[in-house]
Amino acid sequence: MISNSNQPLVDRLRLRSPLTAEEQNALLCLPFEEATVRGNRDLVALGEQTEASYLVVSGVIGRFSQMRSGVRQIVALHIAGEMADLCSVVLPKTSWAFHAFAPTTILRIAHSDLITVADQYPNIAQAFWRDCVADMAVMSEWIVSVARRPAEAKLAHLLCELRCRYKQAGLLAVDGFYPFTATQVQIAEVLGITAIHLNRMIRSLRERGLATLSKAGVVIHDYQSLARLAEFDPAYLHLDEQPAAAS
Repeated sequence: MISNSNQPLVDRLRLRSPLTAEEQNALLCLPFEEATVRGNRDLVALGEQTEASYLVVSGVIGRFSQMRSGVRQIVALHIAGEMADLCSVVLPKTSWAFHAFAPTTILRIAHSDLITVADQYPNIAQAFWRDCVADMAVMSEWIVSVARRPAEAKLAHLLCELRCRYKQAGLLAVDGFYPFTATQVQIAEVLGITAIHLNRMIRSLRERGLATLSKAGVVIHDYQSLARLAEFDPAYLHLDEQPAAAS
């Protein structure tokens, strides 16, 4: 019997890769182990030898690197429907770690099974490859944010990106709400600023009527204005989302 639990993986890959019914079925048949990770817990340690990749069912996983002092930089986020660390299939000793922002449910899919299905179906192997390239495109855009964008624009850009990704995952409400549950410390570690500085930026966006962040998630009140502030163009996400009109 084919399980629908892997359907988010199929949906994710089909965003950028055409898959036949047989290929989709092969992915749906991949064995997995389901687990729930408590919030504010590491899922994979720095330098750990991994044997599986993780499909996020609910919650948020952050990928991070860390300095000896304990200061860390979050370099990627994986939300519901996304496969974390697919590239570890071919490089299983990680140079980063994974942290559950909030209580997070994952499906653990063994590298050996992912390799087998990729060997049997070259088109699936290409789909995996495209997904990894898409993740790297996001990381490249994040480097621009951390290095060049002003703090308010950094935050605006992240919120716009997450809106697109949550929309694709079917988790964007009609009122502009999406369930991104992260602390201000965690968001600051994404943007490369202090939590105090971030708090000022959050207050500024709220007072300008652009977005509100709470423990429950994010509400985008004026996406077009927020996107203009961020100079946000979603083309790097390779999703069906149009950029905001130029001011």
